[in-house]
Amino acid sequence: MSAPSDPQGWRKYRPIAEIGRGGMADVCLAVARGPAGFNKLVVLKRARAELCEDPEILAMFLDEARLAARLNHPNVVQTYEVGEDGERLFIAMEYLDGQPLSQLRVRVGLADLSLPVQVRVLTDALAGLHYAHELRDFDGTPIHVVHRDASPQNIFVTYDGVIKVVDFGIAKAADSLSETRAGMLKGKVAYMSPEQSRGERVDRRSDVFSVGVILWEAIARRRMWKGYNDLAILGRLGLGELPDLRVAAPDVDPELERICHKALAHAPGDRYATAAELHAELERWLREHHHGMSAREVGAFVASRFADDRARIQQLVEEQLRDVRWSGSYGRVALSDLPKIGAGPVSMTPTLTAPAAFSPSDAISTPPAVSSTETGQTRRTGQTARGERASRSSRRLAAIAIAFLLAAGVVTAGILRPPPRTAPAGPLEALTAPPADAPPPQPAPPQQEVRLVVRVSPAEARLFLDGAPLSRGDHQGQLVKDGREHVVRAEAPGFLPQEETIAAKSDLVVKLALERDPGAPRGKPAPI
Repeated sequence: MSAPSDPQGWRKYRPIAEIGRGGMADVCLAVARGPAGFNKLVVLKRARAELCEDPEILAMFLDEARLAARLNHPNVVQTYEVGEDGERLFIAMEYLDGQPLSQLRVRVGLADLSLPVQVRVLTDALAGLHYAHELRDFDGTPIHVVHRDASPQNIFVTYDGVIKVVDFGIAKAADSLSETRAGMLKGKVAYMSPEQSRGERVDRRSDVFSVGVILWEAIARRRMWKGYNDLAILGRLGLGELPDLRVAAPDVDPELERICHKALAHAPGDRYATAAELHAELERWLREHHHGMSAREVGAFVASRFADDRARIQQLVEEQLRDVRWSGSYGRVALSDLPKIGAGPVSMTPTLTAPAAFSPSDAISTPPAVSSTETGQTRRTGQTARGERASRSSRRLAAIAIAFLLAAGVVTAGILRPPPRTAPAGPLEALTAPPADAPPPQPAPPQQEVRLVVRVSPAEARLFLDGAPLSRGDHQGQLVKDGREHVVRAEAPGFLPQEETIAAKSDLVVKLALERDPGAPRGKPAPI
């Protein structure tokens, strides 16, 4: 399929602010010209010029455009037009005045965000997903759409109380032009289904699992995979070992626990067959327990928490609209010349798709290193080239995430260093600059390590360090001597799990003797 041909299509829109730059496209806020002075705010997603010559990237963008043009549902972001500006494709979408669920969880705090609010958001999002799953071609043939990235970042709540699913950038349909290679992953690992984590073909039940993860987090009031790096999550998903909801939330409502457990079943056949089934269960639970919390109530709550951000964006838009003068033609506006509305929480349609793609085979077979940002560093004997490749995959995922943050302008102090100063130093610089004859800074001393020995019985038990797989049976390795606390956990079929908290202050020897589970069937232990 060739790209849509509309050389003048882009000229209908006047960009007024930059939203961000993603892996495949630049995104900006624009005003659309209409008759009799009618103006409408839209979001423009424009394929990046340097990628338009890449057939695979072009096919992915066309897939998104073709699918987006067919979607028309109150709970799915609306696409107005797909066009071409010279050699660059663009998608014009509705402007959503609100916040993604992910930003709401950050602003309020996942531990403080009420469960009924989150369940209402998920219920309406499921309605949008089910519509996409049921989408048919013009001749009535099902096209089997799967979002593949149903996550808090892609569920949007407007201040008027409308919940919408956004960003079908890596969604898959039967008539897609691009092809996902076997063993390659696309999506956010923390919300992937087991089959998606293995790079297998997925169907609508994969999206049901992803929503189940968000539901688990709403109930437990914390991230489901908190403390796990991406490779550890892939390993756990492959084994079907999910964190226990009852342990994370002892007071969970039994009915809601049953719903969540079914949505998160390891085998797709054991889950809800459709998003509509899960939607009906959550709608019934809301009606029986919280008098049917409405979307309008959710919108009012979100608006109250983001009043300052909303006013800031409205002021910027009003200032830009005052400068718009429609004369039938105007010079092209460079994205770099536009004011940025991506610094901090913004009201936008988050469609900065930078799909993650890597092979999980080595990552699952090799015990991953523990994330140094949360649990310190650990070194193990017997590392192979496969482990290095797995580490590179993890870094590639982290790089993609960082790229997204930079595109949105969310940069914390210290991530980027300021550019070298070329102007003469002023009074302030003179006060803070080091003397010219100051000695060069000394390199940081090498990190000290402590020895960690773990003895476990039974011998076939699996060991975990801070949630990341460590070894089967006994383990010997090192930890950074930083005084941090770590949790060593042992698990084995037919035995009760056991944990011990340690502090990396001196050499450690940990002994874990698991006790048999009285409720487990007797006989030969199941293979691990």
